Amino acid sequence: MRFDRSFMVIATAANGLGVALESTRLAQREIAEGRLSVPLPDSGIRETLHSLVYPLIQADRSIIERSKNGQLVRLVRRYS
Repeated sequence: MRFDRSFMVIATAANGLGVALESTRLAQREIAEGRLSVPLPDSGIRETLHSLVYPLIQADRSIIERSKNGQLVRLVRRYS
């Protein structure tokens, strides 16, 4: 079972249970539906964050190394 923290935060805010500091791209449906608003639309905050998370005990596995290398290649291609 997998859970995406970003979408859980967006859903929580859209249901009136708090404030979300998340990507407007991820929340575009809720924004379009009027369930969320963007209080600082021209804030100019631009940040890209990618994370690969795994148990430290698994760090030496070849699949982890391949995942790190593959993610790096995709990021270089995307932002070059």
